[in-house]
Amino acid sequence: MLHNLGDRKLFRSYASAIVPLLFTSFGPPANWKSPLIGLPASATPQHCRMGLTLTVRYMNRARLTLLSLMVVGAVLTVRTFSVMNPVLPPRPAVPSTFPTSQPSAVPTIFVGPAGRNTNTGRTDRQSLATLARAIDLAQPGDVIQLQPGTYYESIVLSKSGTAEKPITIQARSGTAFIDGLNADKTKRKKLFVEADRKARPRYITLAGLTFRNADDGGEGNHNAAVRTGPGWHVQDCVFEMNGGGGLGIWGNDVVVERCIAQDNARYGIGGTGSHNLLVRDCISRRNNRKKDSNGGGGKFTRLDGAVIENYQSYDNIGVGIWFDAYNINVVLRGCEIHHNRTAPRWNKPAVDGDGVWLEISGMVAEEGEPLPPQPRTGALIAENNFVHDNDAEGILVYASLNVTVRNNKLANDTIYLKDGGRDPFSIRNLTVTGNSFTGGNLIVEGIAVKDRQDRNFLIDGNIYRTPGSALIRWGSTDYKSLDSVQADLGFEKKGAVEP
Repeated sequence: MLHNLGDRKLFRSYASAIVPLLFTSFGPPANWKSPLIGLPASATPQHCRMGLTLTVRYMNRARLTLLSLMVVGAVLTVRTFSVMNPVLPPRPAVPSTFPTSQPSAVPTIFVGPAGRNTNTGRTDRQSLATLARAIDLAQPGDVIQLQPGTYYESIVLSKSGTAEKPITIQARSGTAFIDGLNADKTKRKKLFVEADRKARPRYITLAGLTFRNADDGGEGNHNAAVRTGPGWHVQDCVFEMNGGGGLGIWGNDVVVERCIAQDNARYGIGGTGSHNLLVRDCISRRNNRKKDSNGGGGKFTRLDGAVIENYQSYDNIGVGIWFDAYNINVVLRGCEIHHNRTAPRWNKPAVDGDGVWLEISGMVAEEGEPLPPQPRTGALIAENNFVHDNDAEGILVYASLNVTVRNNKLANDTIYLKDGGRDPFSIRNLTVTGNSFTGGNLIVEGIAVKDRQDRNFLIDGNIYRTPGSALIRWGSTDYKSLDSVQADLGFEKKGAVEP
C-alpha cells in the first residue's frame, strides 16, 4: 500500500504510462486482468494459477517491459517502507455475523423445491414450487416462506402490501437463493424487479434471501438485481454476482439492514430519489469488475433525508460510496470505507479508487440554470467514519455546499476539496473539524483557493500526524506548520500536530 499522496499519484501516473505501452506493443492477452490491481484476499488457487499463466505469457512477449515494471515497482517499495507505518485507529463496531437469515414473521404461504404449483401453498406439506406462484396468491399481510434451496426464477412484482400489512418474502432457517440463470446457464435480463417504475409496489419486506446471477446490464441504479419501491424493508439479504448492480433503492421510507452486496459487475448498493432512507449495518465489497466510471461500492443521487450508518465499503473498483447530484439532508456516520481501488482502462481515463465523494449537492437545482428564488437546501454530514488506504482520495468534496466533515479518522488518505465549473454549485458553508490525519492531509484546489473569505469556511481542531509532509496543501502552497496555516489562511486556531 502506498502510504502518502505523492506515492499514490506516482503510482497512478506510472500505471497510465506502462499499461498503454504494453497494449500498444503487444496487445492485451485473452482474459487479461490488470497486474496493477492484484488478487483479492479471497482469491482461490484457480485465480492464482490464472495470474501465473498470464504473467508467464507476458514474460514471453515483453521481458524488457516487465523488467522496467519490476524496477519501478522496487523503487516504489523502497519509498513506501521509508515512510513511517502508522498505527491505524480501531475499526467501528460491526455485527459479528450476518446475514442472519432468520424468519421474521409467521408464514402463511409456503414454497419449497419439492413443492407443486397445483398445491394450496397454505401448509408446509402443500408447498408451492415457485415464488412467482406464491406472489400471485399473496395479499396484504401474507408471509411467503421459502425453504432452503435454489429457485431459478425472474420475478416481476406488481402487488403491494400496506403500511400495517406488508407482503413479506422470507427464507426459512438456512439459505434460499433466487438465481437468475436459465436452464442453459445463461442469465436472464432481470431477476427481481417491480412491474412499473412509475407505479412501484409498496410495502414489501425481503428477509434472509440471496439474489444472484441477474443480467441487469447497463449503468444506473435502475439496473439492479433488486429494485425497491416505497415502504420496502430489506434485511439480512445478499446480492451477488449480478451483471449490473446489486440493490437499487427507489421510493420513500425504505429501510435496508444487515445486507451484503458483493462481486457485482457494476455496483453494490445505490439509490435515487429516496426520502427518509435508512441504510445500516451493510457491506458493499468487490464490486465493479466492468470498471464502470459510475460504479464501485454504490452511488446515491437526489436523496432528501437519509442516514447511512455502520456501513462498510471496501475492495471495490472505483468510489467506495458516492453522493452525486442534488442530495440534501444526508448523514454518513460510523462507517469504514477502505481499500477501494484505482483501475486503468484502455483508451479511457482510469477509474479512481476514492473512499467517499460528496459532489454537486447541498442544494436542489439544475446545473447551468439560474437559481430558483428559494432553492431547497440541506446539509451533508460525514462524521465519525474511519476512512483509510484508498488508492486515490479519502473524502472528496466537490462543488457542494452545506457540507460538514467532522470527527473522522483518516489513515493514508486525504480530505480533498475542489471547486469550479459546475455553476450554480460551489463549495460554500463548509466545516472541517475534529478530524485526525495519519499519513494524510487536507488538499484544496480550484477557485475556492482564491476567494476563501467569501465562502464561510470553518477549518479547525484537526489533528495532523504527517511527519515531514504538508499539513495543508492550499493550491500550489504546502503548509508544513500550524503557525504558517494560522498566519496565512486564518485556520486551525485549535489544530494540533502530533508525532
